[in-house]
Amino acid sequence: MSTDKQYSDIEDNFSFFRFVGDLNRLRHIVSVLFEAGFGEIMGRMKIIWYVSLTYRIHCLFSENKCPQQDLPERLRVSFEKLGPTFMKLGQVLSMRPDLVSEEYIKEFAKLQDSAPSFSYDIVKATIESELKKPIRTVFAEFDEKPIASASLGQVHRARLHNGVPVAVKVQRPDIAKLLQKDMRIISYFINKAERYMPEVRRLRPRDALHAFTQSLARELDYTVEGRNADRFRYNFRDEKGIVTREIFWDYTTTKVLTMEFVV
Repeated sequence: MSTDKQYSDIEDNFSFFRFVGDLNRLRHIVSVLFEAGFGEIMGRMKIIWYVSLTYRIHCLFSENKCPQQDLPERLRVSFEKLGPTFMKLGQVLSMRPDLVSEEYIKEFAKLQDSAPSFSYDIVKATIESELKKPIRTVFAEFDEKPIASASLGQVHRARLHNGVPVAVKVQRPDIAKLLQKDMRIISYFINKAERYMPEVRRLRPRDALHAFTQSLARELDYTVEGRNADRFRYNFRDEKGIVTREIFWDYTTTKVLTMEFVV
């Protein structure tokens, strides 16, 4: 599937069948945001009923559980709890003073693109599935412990059979499905906000969503990153003092990126 079309379905109508499939995730997102103190906004958007009545009553009588103060900080923490899509969203919003206030920008700027690592077994299975060959035939050495772990993937040190040290970036399992599901839910939220909160329309949130989905689609395709690295390497090939990385295309796919390891 091409990068341009990978998320073309996100902005379609929130169909009944997709709605049912996304319902548990939708309830979780709404509950986390409700706990962060955004119940009033969700009430205006007519989505607060996704939070169970028992939970709402509990929050009503438990300020320690569901405080209403420090909303920017609590929204940032909520985004961290909700995972990759919302962390990426917060990072983008931290650079959009036209959409959010300074208080939120400062909090979103604290979001780091980091996440718990996933197991070597998953890494090995992904590499072998993508490259169509055993990992030992591709790499003479492969460090099972990642040197970096982010929301979309993680990086491992390795060595090719010709002795060249490389960094291997492997995409997180099922991350594309999660991102697509979350973006459908965010699109649903925007529909509700534009319908029940007219003041939101002037911010053109659907245009911002479109730009965000396109950015995510590019990040999910590691060949895009590889081509950009190749272009950078070519453009600065004669410049001294600028470090560039070689991309090893025989061992690179949309989900696996093998590049020269540069200290």
